[in-house]
Amino acid sequence: MRKILGIAFVGMVASCGGSSADNAGGGGGGGGGGADGGATRDAEPAGPAPLATGLTVTDIAVFQASKAFLVQKGAALTPVNAPVIGSRPGVMRVYVKPSDSWQPHRTIAELHMSSGGQDLPVLTDPKTITTTSDDADNTTLFEFTLDPATLVAGTTFSIAIREESGKPRAQDPSDPIYPADGTLADLGVIDNTEVKIKFVPVKYNADNSGRLPDISAAQIERYRSTLYKMYPTSKITLTVREPLPWSTPIDPGGTGWDEMIQGIADLRSTDNAPADVYYVGAFEPAATINQYCAQGCILGVAPLASAVDVSARLALVVGYSGQEAPDTLNQELAHAMGRSHAPCGGAAGPDPRYPYPGAKIGQWGFDVMKSTFINPTSVYRDFMSYCTPIWISDYTFNALSKRIAFVNKPHSERGAVGSAVATAPTRFSWIHVGANGALKWGRTVTLDHAPEGEAIDVALHASNGAKLASVPGAFFAYDNLPGGYVLVPESATATSRFSSVRINGVALPVAQRLAQPLAH
Repeated sequence: MRKILGIAFVGMVASCGGSSADNAGGGGGGGGGGADGGATRDAEPAGPAPLATGLTVTDIAVFQASKAFLVQKGAALTPVNAPVIGSRPGVMRVYVKPSDSWQPHRTIAELHMSSGGQDLPVLTDPKTITTTSDDADNTTLFEFTLDPATLVAGTTFSIAIREESGKPRAQDPSDPIYPADGTLADLGVIDNTEVKIKFVPVKYNADNSGRLPDISAAQIERYRSTLYKMYPTSKITLTVREPLPWSTPIDPGGTGWDEMIQGIADLRSTDNAPADVYYVGAFEPAATINQYCAQGCILGVAPLASAVDVSARLALVVGYSGQEAPDTLNQELAHAMGRSHAPCGGAAGPDPRYPYPGAKIGQWGFDVMKSTFINPTSVYRDFMSYCTPIWISDYTFNALSKRIAFVNKPHSERGAVGSAVATAPTRFSWIHVGANGALKWGRTVTLDHAPEGEAIDVALHASNGAKLASVPGAFFAYDNLPGGYVLVPESATATSRFSSVRINGVALPVAQRLAQPLAH
């Protein structure tokens, strides 16, 4: 969840792209960028020039949002810190270390690739290397722009650094090729990374205004491009549904959000939405965002969903015009993909495994839309925190790629984790859990899979207070809005034998159960 803690003016978020200071020496994507010129596409030479001597290939990395190492210290990195995404733009950088006796002179790095069973034209980048490679100075490394169309599963590559003059120099032990045996290495590309979103504009009637969020073409493109530049995806498909009327008030402090979360979940169910589609509700609970957020406000909420919980693939955002709402969706969608907060800005429940202090991005970033690099030592923070300006760490990029890959796999390919997803359609009672543990019945929801939230005991009690039985429930915490909701099979709570259910000792009368959907 994203919050604003009191404002005089909101709606302005610092740009996510790197400033000239942040990109110092990083240059733009497009290959090279140094004084020696950029990477070019050449035909294979009739006879290769001799390998350069005195340069050793140390690292190789691909940039598509965050730096993804293929090679570190001359060896393939296993497992990788982040994947290479198929059909997505990117830049490959090759890092070298000169020997002690190295005399700077012009050499040419070659990138050989094979894609779809076909050898591609060789890419070259001539450089005069003077010192050990450093991302902050692109004249010290070799750089290649990657064609998205060639990045498919099974794509292979190799690197060779040759003398431009074609004449061998004095012998100087070095390793100017990768792989060392001259073969092609797997680039590690993953395919099928499209992210599908159904945007649900909420017609807000709680104040009789009938207000709709901004769903103009320009605003929808802001949502799409904001997600695309940071998420590990080849494509963001964002479609807009017919509006959902809503008459329950939404408070900036959190009241009413849980009902709307269930409203979006209901809609997802009744629409019979495909399993790989995320439903995102957007609404304007006041005439302006300044009015809504004058005393502090919640900007978005999503359940922290497990990989197999199809019904929890949803999020809510306050949908005013401008960049605030797309930046909020950036984080809320990641919550719906199972990501917790990064530790900065007072974000509650931060991920204890987040590897970088203060939610720093850790590795160099790359904006594929601006072709600019982002220095990890700058002020940028991971977008899962409450700090700005935002970018994405390799940690978050890698985690999101795994969730997207799982969601997009056919059910038959998901293995043991996904094998429990499909069931006969079953009705579940929805129980709202408040910040203080207070319980409230929600509406029933029909699922075609067993919910996989946190296991929680739901006790069933008689009118005299005696416990008669207990059934397992599935608890879903909100990203930071206190509380969450519990799903429990409706059949377990619909019998007259029971007077109340109890969760963590808090009682909820069965007589108050809402068997039918509420009118919005």
